[in-house]
Amino acid sequence: MEEIINLKLLEHLEETYKKLVFFYPHEQLFQDYLEKARKSINKLRRDLIRSAI
Repeated sequence: MEEIINLKLLEHLEETYKKLVFFYPHEQLFQDYLEKARKSINKLRRDLIRSAI
């Protein structure tokens, strides 16, 4: 259950960073954070799938 909540929070964070990157495309910091959020989401999804099997 905790993993699902974390996943939803990370997805919301990803959407926020997408908007920031859209409005500030020259700002590398937001792009870096977006990439980190995406990596964390993918890792958490893989872990959830593995635990479900």
